[in-house]
Amino acid sequence: MCHNRKMKFVLIALLSLSFGFVSSVTMMNDTMRFPACFEDNDCRKLDSHACFQYFCYPWQSPKELDEEPLPLALCRTDKDCGLKDGARRQKCFKHHDKRKITSGICIPSVDDCSSHEDCEEKGGKCCNSYCCNEAYFEAIQKLPCVSNEGCQV
Repeated sequence: MCHNRKMKFVLIALLSLSFGFVSSVTMMNDTMRFPACFEDNDCRKLDSHACFQYFCYPWQSPKELDEEPLPLALCRTDKDCGLKDGARRQKCFKHHDKRKITSGICIPSVDDCSSHEDCEEKGGKCCNSYCCNEAYFEAIQKLPCVSNEGCQV
């Protein structure tokens, strides 16, 4: 009986961890507010936004107080990112241009990928080398291509 209780606990812990990974990808599903991108130029129409992984996101605190809260907190170091649901510390994902884009975003994990198979239980799709969800995968497919090689990636 004790063995069964331990197995249930392990199963619940594993499920909550996998749902935690999925929620980090699925919480970014507003392609209108945070459009899909390959690079920062795709975000130039939005004030103070940069391309983080595969979506445009503000890297400065919003100036309007009545604006909807951001789904991902801004950060400069991992210490700025709190615990997610009391479970584990999030990571500060920093933009590649650290001189210009001085804030990063707090995410539960950095899920790199090279194929959709790498993203099972993490959104199911691979967008711009990061796991994403179906909404962003479809939006990225609609972005214009500069070269055939870039679009194949």
